[in-house]
Amino acid sequence: MSTLITLGCSFSEGVGCYDLELLDNYKSVIDGEYVEKNKDNFLKGSIGSNLQNKFGYEKYINYAYGGSSNLGQFFNFFNNLPTDDDVTILWQITFYLRKATVTNKEIKDYTLKDEWVHLLYESKIKEYDNEIYQSSLLDDDDRIEISYYIKIMKEFCKLRGWKFYTWFWENGEYRKVGDINEQIKDCIIPFNKEPLSEDDTYQKFTEDGHPNEKGYQKISDTLIRSIDTFIRDFPKPNKTPNEKKNINYIR
Repeated sequence: MSTLITLGCSFSEGVGCYDLELLDNYKSVIDGEYVEKNKDNFLKGSIGSNLQNKFGYEKYINYAYGGSSNLGQFFNFFNNLPTDDDVTILWQITFYLRKATVTNKEIKDYTLKDEWVHLLYESKIKEYDNEIYQSSLLDDDDRIEISYYIKIMKEFCKLRGWKFYTWFWENGEYRKVGDINEQIKDCIIPFNKEPLSEDDTYQKFTEDGHPNEKGYQKISDTLIRSIDTFIRDFPKPNKTPNEKKNINYIR
């Protein structure tokens, strides 16, 4: 059975595809119960679901989860390896300032707001002599780090007989990371987002900057055009989609 798997953060999870009729019963979109009630909407409106429908994958599995770091996504995948044979994996790279580590015997994701991440970057900055380019140098360090994860995924999937590709949520990053590591260029999809209009989000109702169903479809269409243009070997099974599911994050 042809299977499409997506990894990523909330943008691949499909967060933003809200049922607004339910919102009146909750204080905000971050209410845990409200989020749970929208999980199916997220899945159906997600980028991966749009690609499944376009390219005809019989099964779609979404590993993405909101607020995740790249390393956390990496751990999630290897904690829950797929059992299918005909697999195509699409990994959306998120913001570098998100980090993962083991805390209290659990894998957890953190941001620059958390003390240890803040101290990590402060200590790294002290290693650089050139104050003008410190931020740029830190970014390059993070790009080198993510290139290692991508290389591991590429080689692992190759051994399994799976197809693997990656793309970057932040515009311009695909080129910068590809230039740092030539060995992964062939699995990077060149992609830059188009601006979203007011109709492409529910921002005025939710104060949430995520795309809605229309926004994710627009992003999906741009990603599909990039795949058609640059990734000639991207599998397109052209079968009837009949299954979609999330893989819950197992810590």
